[in-house]
Amino acid sequence: MLVEWRGIHGDYQLSQSEYKDFHRERVSRLVKDSVDVLLLETMPNFEEAKAVVNLISTEFSKIPIFLSFSTELGEHLWDGTSLKEVISYFNQNEQIRAIGVNCTAPENIIKALHNIVPYTKKKIIVYPNAGDTYDPISKRWVTDHGPINWSELVPTWYEAGACLIGGCCRTSPDDIYEINKAVQQLKNRTANI
Repeated sequence: MLVEWRGIHGDYQLSQSEYKDFHRERVSRLVKDSVDVLLLETMPNFEEAKAVVNLISTEFSKIPIFLSFSTELGEHLWDGTSLKEVISYFNQNEQIRAIGVNCTAPENIIKALHNIVPYTKKKIIVYPNAGDTYDPISKRWVTDHGPINWSELVPTWYEAGACLIGGCCRTSPDDIYEINKAVQQLKNRTANI
């Protein structure tokens, strides 16, 4: 995202050409380095996402795109755009191979999937953060939840339509291990059907 590092989550407006100019050099460098796929992640702003996808589709049309949005509660992007509207809009772009959400709390994933699955036939990505809350006054992350039960969540998300599942901010190596273990158990279970 353009300015997420400053704590501005989608509440910014540039022209389409300004968004493209900002991202062009980064995308060009990745393509030059022969990446297999471009993952546009944590996108909080619909207009920015449209501009970057248009840039890639126009100037780098052979590289597949995975597109993942930042959503506070699983219903809309941080800029206020409905997740349903966003998914419907990008569903028509064949260069986008997978679409979904990341960097939202685990409890928001099911609601997000309800706003994604009916609007796309693409592979669906979910990789939530650990659900911690950032305190801007103390400038620290606060863990205000118990342990995350990945062995329950991952199969629920898979059954709801997600097929690319992982972890984002503040998930630990142990969390990723547990997510992978749950995914492997799903693979074993579905292989035996």
